[in-house]
Amino acid sequence: MTNEDILSQFPDGDLKNIMQELIVANDSLANKEPVYGFHHKFYVPGWIGFIQECIVESKMQKFDKQVFYAGKGYIDFINWIGDKADAVAKCYSEIENMDEAKSTVCKKLIVAIFDSTIDNWAKCCPEIATYCNFDFNENTKISPIGWIHYKLASILQKFEYPQFDSSSSKGSVVSVMKAQGYYIIGYILNVIILACVLGIIGAIFK
Repeated sequence: MTNEDILSQFPDGDLKNIMQELIVANDSLANKEPVYGFHHKFYVPGWIGFIQECIVESKMQKFDKQVFYAGKGYIDFINWIGDKADAVAKCYSEIENMDEAKSTVCKKLIVAIFDSTIDNWAKCCPEIATYCNFDFNENTKISPIGWIHYKLASILQKFEYPQFDSSSSKGSVVSVMKAQGYYIIGYILNVIILACVLGIIGAIFK
């Protein structure tokens, strides 16, 4: 189905205009070259790993300050997607009054367009899209792509957008806890090793 065919399914009005904006953005993102190289090939546990993470986050922030699409940064783009979802939700009445078959088609197209746009956004820089640095709740960090899926699931319920799977979030909490445990163990080992090295150096030059 061509973009023209997709747009023809929507009645003239705000909803159709928003869908056109999303389709244009989606096509643009689909043609972008993916960006990689933020993560280290190997992370050393402990304080060295902490320094590595700081370097990675600094590089990601530097990338995010660059223009990604239409004057927006990489992360700001999904904020824009969230705003478009809010606007789409306000246009629900435009398809609510259609016959059931036509309304169903429009809802499926809306979900497909949002999902395709998010997928293409994530492919442009997967390391940032999947990096868990967004606050989900008091005890959980979530990735930007997880955050935007959660937001869309909340906003576009009437359009039958797939609901966010909270169980996957719980699984990520366990993973984070394990990672933190490994980090603490690695940190302790690094401190012990550093103390041993300093002790040996002190013994040599005593």
